[in-house]
Amino acid sequence: MPGHSFPEGSTVTQRHPSLRSKVLTALILGFAMLAPLETSAQDRTQRAFRPLTQAMLNDPDPADWLMWRGGYANWGYSPLDQITAENENDLRLA
Repeated sequence: MPGHSFPEGSTVTQRHPSLRSKVLTALILGFAMLAPLETSAQDRTQRAFRPLTQAMLNDPDPADWLMWRGGYANWGYSPLDQITAENENDLRLA
């Protein structure tokens, strides 16, 4: 700054202490505003924990692929019938 001499190596916040407090306040307020959003998003998607058993792996629910390619048979085929050759052209990106 013209007319001012600052020690070599000094930082902007050392020259302007009020800038440091403004930046710190902005960060704290930003985190305070975002924290409730993160918590509410987690609450919406939280489901009761259901332990996985060997019996579930041996005979999985067709709608719930618990492993690669659907199960131990390794078919990669879903027995679900909501998508058919007749309605496949109606599919759109979600």
